[in-house]
Amino acid sequence: MYEYILHHVWFKQRFSGRDLTTTDGRSLQILHPGEYNENSGPDFLNAVIRIDQERWAGAVEIHLKSSDWYDHGHQTDKQYDSVILHVCLEENKPVILSDGTRIPCLELHERIPGRDDWVRHSKLNANSSLLCEPFRDEIDDALRLTELQERFLTRMERKASALITNQTSSKIWEDQLNQQIISAFGMRTNKMTFEMLAAQLDYRLIARIHDQPIKLEAYLFGIAGLLNESVTDDYVVQLRREFRLLQLAHDLHVLPNTIWNFLRMRPANFPTIRLAQLSALLHHFPNPARSCKESATPKYWKKMFQFPASAYWNTHFTFNKPSAYKSKLPGNAFVEAVILNGILPALYADAQRSSDELRCNAMLNWFESLPAEKNTLVEVMKQAGFTIGNAAHSQGAIELNREGCRRKRCDQCSIGRYLLSSIVREIDEGTRYRNMEIHR
Repeated sequence: MYEYILHHVWFKQRFSGRDLTTTDGRSLQILHPGEYNENSGPDFLNAVIRIDQERWAGAVEIHLKSSDWYDHGHQTDKQYDSVILHVCLEENKPVILSDGTRIPCLELHERIPGRDDWVRHSKLNANSSLLCEPFRDEIDDALRLTELQERFLTRMERKASALITNQTSSKIWEDQLNQQIISAFGMRTNKMTFEMLAAQLDYRLIARIHDQPIKLEAYLFGIAGLLNESVTDDYVVQLRREFRLLQLAHDLHVLPNTIWNFLRMRPANFPTIRLAQLSALLHHFPNPARSCKESATPKYWKKMFQFPASAYWNTHFTFNKPSAYKSKLPGNAFVEAVILNGILPALYADAQRSSDELRCNAMLNWFESLPAEKNTLVEVMKQAGFTIGNAAHSQGAIELNREGCRRKRCDQCSIGRYLLSSIVREIDEGTRYRNMEIHR
């Protein structure tokens, strides 16, 4: 049985409540199961129970086995000190809080009607990439579409909130928008590394040197820590010389070169190529966020990337290793990925911060006008029966998969709740039928 099913059993109280006792023999009453916690911490908050006539109020944590408490590291997390009841399928190990007290435990293994049916349904899903995939024919397309739309909006709100919340008095808002755009250059593999780079950049300095391509490229590769002293190319030597001069004039922090990932990716996606393409963008548009705001259409944004990397990169993918000639103009798929994951979220956050509802809606509408992303994750969702017709759908699918499906949070998904309700009805009917057969 999956833990999310046990969440449903607890919240809906789908177990026998007759003569409830804790595993240490005390009488137990459930006055209120609590409210589902969508954030970090215990699974249910504000529950109310009575143990041996004493009323308790607090959190409830759900596990298949009580030892999962330790496997999940809850014993070192103070958030879990508020737990008043541990609900498990099986208590195989008592749980002791940091103050030495034992958490009361309710074991449900023998109390769930149709328990074997629950287990059967769980096993049916076990080998599927999505737990609901075996039931795809039972799910209405309108329900799938509604879930994708809600997840898309959740994703946009989450990204905007993160940008707005992270603003400090020492940071200029426009710099944060530029950081969001630049971080998208890292795609999935080097996203965090490009975020670190973007946070280190001095955007006033970029504005002063952007019309000097060699100096600008030296600055970016120097901050990235990629101007290795062992590289002897004339071009790299020139970049190192330019960067040293910048270091003398400015207090520059250099990132360790070990943070960049070159493994298991096509050479066109190497961080060296993305940095060279970023340099070309900043050469023509030293403040990308401002340029995108001034001409807020995807057609214009795509034109911003129609400048190839410098000539050196025509015959290189990394320093010191010549390759066959190929212009390093950003590909259309990459440009669209930067628009979807960098530019549009940045401009949506800017509109949110300004309480500009009209501009917020315009940014959301642009997602619907752009083609859906093509990646493995989106393909998984398509195979599960989702129709992915535009970028809003693919963004919603990514959010649903990462934040819901992978974490087995089916009870937080309208599709999962619908299927759980159907399974409950089926199991209840089966249980009633078996009980009738027993009493005949």
